[in-house]
Amino acid sequence: MTQGTEARADALAAELLAQLQRSQAARLDELGGEPLTWLAVAPLWTDRLARACGFPEHPLPLPEFLTRAETAGWCARRPGERRARTPHLRLQVQAELLPHLSAAEQRAALDEVLGIEGRSSAPRSSPSWCRTCRPTCSPR
Repeated sequence: MTQGTEARADALAAELLAQLQRSQAARLDELGGEPLTWLAVAPLWTDRLARACGFPEHPLPLPEFLTRAETAGWCARRPGERRARTPHLRLQVQAELLPHLSAAEQRAALDEVLGIEGRSSAPRSSPSWCRTCRPTCSPR
């Protein structure tokens, strides 16, 4: 490969990466940061639970948000399914959202994940790093 060809290939790769980053940022903006954070809080949301907790419906109403989040691969909807979920689903969503958190939130999320072993298996309503959760969703 000549220097000119390498330079063009590097420039093309940089432009493709920039386009991908713009596309991802646009998707995040479209869905809204607060609803995406809430989506990562629990391994399973039901419509009833989301409404009872005041799941944010801005910038999109809940049904439209879920449709778009599912299309983006950040959740899967299964109507009427009541089987228990495993913690790995929550961790998968958190891992996908991790690059979009601040450095402090990333450290807190990773500290929480690393501390899971040896903990009680009782679910928590929200991770300690989530600042947007409402108190109405706290366990009693």
